[in-house]
Formats: sequence, structure tokens, C-alpha cells
Amino acid sequence: MYDIVKMRVLNEVFSKALPQRVDYEPHNGRYSVELLSIQPLYIGCNECRDFIVSGNIEKDSISVTLATNREVLFSISDLPYIAHDGDRTPIYKIVRASSLFTYGLSRLPYLHQNLKKIPIENFPFFCYDKKGQVEQKISFMKELSAMCCNKKKHTKSQVSLIHPTSSQLKEIISFYDKEEKAEAVILQKIKQSINKLKPFAPSKEDLENAVSDVFIWEYDADYPGEKLDTQVVILNANCDERERFWWDYLKLNLFLSDVEYSFGYYILMNRWRITTIQKWIAEYRAKGFFESKRAKDYMVIYLKTTEKRAVRILNSDGKLTNVKVYGRYCTK
Repeated sequence: MYDIVKMRVLNEVFSKALPQRVDYEPHNGRYSVELLSIQPLYIGCNECRDFIVSGNIEKDSISVTLATNREVLFSISDLPYIAHDGDRTPIYKIVRASSLFTYGLSRLPYLHQNLKKIPIENFPFFCYDKKGQVEQKISFMKELSAMCCNKKKHTKSQVSLIHPTSSQLKEIISFYDKEEKAEAVILQKIKQSINKLKPFAPSKEDLENAVSDVFIWEYDADYPGEKLDTQVVILNANCDERERFWWDYLKLNLFLSDVEYSFGYYILMNRWRITTIQKWIAEYRAKGFFESKRAKDYMVIYLKTTEKRAVRILNSDGKLTNVKVYGRYCTK
């Protein structure tokens, strides 16, 4: 079971600190990384800038111990091994990617719990008529959204159709400064990606006959209008439509490029093959479509291929992890 509080601290440390020194012992997998935060972090009652993370890297998992000022703060084990660049991934990047991906799992149990509340006959597995399947998927996402609204847990949700000219995408794009050279390059890439995939995306006229996405957020009871830790959940039950997959993948990259969106979950249902998912992600990247650094860290693919098969969890590369998800927690 992953401790959410510990993962939140690790997420903050890896988001704001840079490596200063890395030691690694290949024969036993032991590592140690010295980190310096670009701004002070408040851990408990203390202000900290210098950290040491250490632990073991194994074949499919890693352990992390966080220390500062020669004091061990906590340890956590069995984090999924994430190496975006394969065997060439630097040690620091493995530890960072594994920690951030695990933090991305922190809201998944709540989503999984709500998915299990939906009767299995309402899942988009059983209808092979194209029109009927679209209706089933639309209904499924509306039902999921209703399940995710919980006053006791202070969560709200809504379904929203995301098309190339939707206000949500326009808002994200508006944050890029055209006058800044680096941001102008990113903005151009975003616009090119949207234009190339526009033919495979729904239009605003498709409100009644296209599958919407679900947005879930937490709120403070004293400030119910504010959205906290917003999650975007996208469903794809069309395992033979590559360009539709690319459009969804682009949406997740766009939303997660905005810090207002903390987590992105891509639900794949029906007879998906992991090799196909990996191939399509590789082709997406080869074509130069937009990809955000945050999406690489926080995107979680939730794979449910049949009504009887257990859920499998993939990272943003489409690689299978050793994570098992339950109603209240995730674990190795």
C-alpha cells in the first residue's frame, strides 16, 4: 500500500529539487542521490533545501528513503520501476519517474472503486452495433461521473465533450506566451498537432453522439467553487482506431501540461493488445505530436480488456507495471 502523504512529499521534492551527486552500486542495486531544492520546502515544521534519497533498484521495483539534515524522514518500498529511456535511463531519472508515477496513482483507487459500482452489463463490452456501442459509452461515462460526485469526500465531477475548439483547450493554449521564444515553439507544436488530428476528433456539433470525458475534482467546503487536484478521465473502447487513440493521447498531454490538472487516467476497454498500445505511442512520438513532461510522469493507463480479466496498469509509454489496484489503495 502506498502512503499518499509520503508520496505527496516525494512528489514535491522531485518537482522542485535538482540532483547534485549520484552514487550507484550496480552489483547490489544500491543508490544515493543528493538533491538541492530551488526553493525552500516545508517538511513538517522545518524548512529544508538539501535532501538525500537512497534505496535499492531491483528488476521491477525500487525503494526510496528520504532524509534531510542527517535525519531520515521516511522510507517507502515497492514503487513500480519506471525507466522511460530503457536501460540507458540515468539512475536519478528512474527514481524520479517511479516516484512521480506512484503519486499519479494516488487518486486511481477512488476511480477504480467507482468503476466497480457500475453494473458490468453497462460496460462497453457487449454491444457490437456501432451506433449502439457509442450510446453505451456515452451512458457509461455519464454514470461514472455521477458515481464520482460525493459530498462526504468533497468531490465533484462533470462530463464534457472535448473538441478541437473547446473552451478547456483554448484556456490551456492561452497560457503560452507568443513573445517567449521557447513557449512560441511549444505553442506552434500544439496547434500543428491539433490541426493534424482534427479530422479524427469530435466537433462541437457532436454533443449528443460523441463520448465525453469526465473531470473530477476535490473542493474545500468553505470554498466550494475552487477546484483542487483535478483529474481528467478519458475512455477509449475502439481498439482498432489508431488516430482516435492519438487524439485522446494528445488531450491527456494537453491537460497535464497545465498544473491545474493533477492526474490523467486513460481507460482502455475491449480487446486491446499492449504491443499495439506501445506501437501507437511510438508512432505518435515519431510523428512529432505534442507531448508534455508532466503527462509523461502523471499519465496512467487503466487497461480492462474483458469483463472477467483483471485490470492492468500501464505507464505513459504503454509499458506494463507490477501495480495492482484495489478499492482503497494501490500496491505492488
